[in-house]
Amino acid sequence: MRISELMQAPRRTRRLVQIVRLCASHGLGYLVAKLDIAEHLPGWARIPPLSKSEKPQDLPVRFAKVLEELGPTAVKFGQMLSSRPDLLPPEYIEELERICHHVAPFNPDKARQIIGEELEIDTSQLFRNFSEEPLASGSIAQVHEATLKDGTNIVVKVRRPQIRKVVEDDLYIMQFLAEQADRLEEFKPFRLPMLVEEFGRGIRRELNLMTEASHTHRFYKA
Repeated sequence: MRISELMQAPRRTRRLVQIVRLCASHGLGYLVAKLDIAEHLPGWARIPPLSKSEKPQDLPVRFAKVLEELGPTAVKFGQMLSSRPDLLPPEYIEELERICHHVAPFNPDKARQIIGEELEIDTSQLFRNFSEEPLASGSIAQVHEATLKDGTNIVVKVRRPQIRKVVEDDLYIMQFLAEQADRLEEFKPFRLPMLVEEFGRGIRRELNLMTEASHTHRFYKA
């Protein structure tokens, strides 16, 4: 994958610039420098000069913080990495486990709007009550308690706004970065392109809530 191909999509270009800037602001600019990305970014990006040798001592903390601030896809990737002690040392696993349990919820009004648009119905005609506070909030979706008009108590799982587009853009950029990193000797042992490809298959399955509902139904019957 060439960076020129990525740059043909303005939304993905903006996202790559955001990633580079965030890495630089958290002291991970040396990684960006090693991948030779900044020099190919558009002029408006305004990336500060990066050094390949300025490796911070608290790298695990900074790495986890960058993933946390990048949002759902990156947090989910961190979650996967936290289950791979065969790839990462304990200090990385500890930091990545921390961010997996802290995902901010999105507005319940937005959740109701998404439900209404998906079902093509005014949610006031569907629910007697819909909890303002979610039961749980994850990187892909969040869960609300609700009561139907007939009094049936249910839980509703709602995907985050625009999550499909966000995930696909991020996966494309991650694949590009993985291929760039795989050219460097220090990253080869991680087999990053294969790791990102495996992660992509998993997160796309999680986006399909019908599959999850089917599995839940089978579990209930068993």
